Amino acid sequence: MAVMVALLIGSPRQSVADSVSGPNSAFASAQNVFFPDADTPILTATITSGKAGRVLVVTATIVDYINNAGTNQTYYYVPRVSSPLLSQQYMEPTGPSDYALAKVNSSSGVFPFGTMVSSGQWWLDLDEYPGLINQPLTIQLFGSSYPTGPALTREADVGLSAIMQLK
Repeated sequence: MAVMVALLIGSPRQSVADSVSGPNSAFASAQNVFFPDADTPILTATITSGKAGRVLVVTATIVDYINNAGTNQTYYYVPRVSSPLLSQQYMEPTGPSDYALAKVNSSSGVFPFGTMVSSGQWWLDLDEYPGLINQPLTIQLFGSSYPTGPALTREADVGLSAIMQLK
């Protein structure tokens, strides 16, 4: 019986990260990623080399599991691209809305548990930035959170995909 109870309760989730890189795409994911107060890199993927005539498309998804009634949690996240010749280039769309916003909100009602899923997509014409051509492309997902409720985990599962496509 004790073994079954241990299996049902489980142990705390460990942070697990994985990534795959290649000449035209890169993928990264991690579980239990901590979202800090300030804009900080939370996940990184690398494409071997930027190519002319391509558009870089980045998609990011976060998943948070609500486990506390009365929780309000807001996550902000945005990718930036770097190479040895160019640092932290923002992608389109730019401006005040370049951050994807994911908000978890659980009231103290009958169903205080649930899952929040949020995705964002950005793009960048590599021909507009010669410093990205024939250079390794490092795609970093920057994130932060704004906690406003009790017992916040400030952790979420995160996925990132970056693909170079012909124009």
